[in-house]
Amino acid sequence: PKHPNISVLEVVLTKLHSGAKLRGEYGVSGGLHGIGLKALTALAENLEVEVRRGDGNASTLTFVNGIKQGKIQTTPLKKGDYQSGTAISWRLSKKFLPDASSLLVSKETVRRMLRERSYMNAGLQLTLKWEDEKLERFLEHDGLAAFALELAGEKTLFAKAAHFTGASDTEVPVEVAITWTSGYGRDNLQGFCNCVRQPEGGTHLQGLRMSLPQVIRAYIEENGILSAKDKGLKIEGADCFEGVHALVAVRHRNPVFKGQAKTSIANTDIQGAVQKAVNAGLAQWLEENPKEAKVLAQRAVAAAKARVAASKAREQVRKQDAGTFGMKNFG
Repeated sequence: PKHPNISVLEVVLTKLHSGAKLRGEYGVSGGLHGIGLKALTALAENLEVEVRRGDGNASTLTFVNGIKQGKIQTTPLKKGDYQSGTAISWRLSKKFLPDASSLLVSKETVRRMLRERSYMNAGLQLTLKWEDEKLERFLEHDGLAAFALELAGEKTLFAKAAHFTGASDTEVPVEVAITWTSGYGRDNLQGFCNCVRQPEGGTHLQGLRMSLPQVIRAYIEENGILSAKDKGLKIEGADCFEGVHALVAVRHRNPVFKGQAKTSIANTDIQGAVQKAVNAGLAQWLEENPKEAKVLAQRAVAAAKARVAASKAREQVRKQDAGTFGMKNFG
């Protein structure tokens, strides 16, 4: 309605605050304000968009340095070539971006993005054709569970990942997959919002860091994992993350990302939704998998003992060094 004399195709390519997301016509999106495509159209030496709607025709619109070249052109397709979809091809303008070639993403960056999105949308097939290379397909039916096992690799301890979704009464859909390895790393956590990865984390990973140790500690206490001599041992959060590979994917209608690159997420309701999902889902998984649960509980206890022992060893070395260098208490 705001642009009565312009085609819908031109509007979405050139006008800010346009698109179905901004009218609330679909659930979630990785985009924020509809700026990316408009910036691309404006800064392309040549941009062509082709739309096929399954009616036997292809409609194309071309821009040169951000200026529309004529009206939409419609041409009939050959029979058997009626599939629907939109294709956009472009070449960045050296007029506006002298170092345009350095801005192009690598094949591996595109490949990683497609692979991640296939895991977060189980059953969705994505394809990549890079120049003259062979077509590559991405399709995964097991979703985040398969992704977690792939990241864990050959060091994985269990054949299946702990895989669960959030409670149905939350407004923020949550999916979590956790697996454990024989390694000792503690920072193998990845968070995604609306299929976009946040390398700097955010409230989804904060929710995981809060809830996972609570569930593990509760299991240790309820099942008498600690021996009599270890009753005073305190299990800290870090002790429960040893060898963990975890993925958290949330979908939010109004995400608050950090910057246009979406490197982190700040919505407070996301943290609560993730905590609720992990508290219920992981606790149930531990109950249904007692052998695995016992291994994880004993591992957390061993990590806590190692931490305490290391702390005592450091303190002992400090005391010895203090005597060696003649340090005295002048108080």
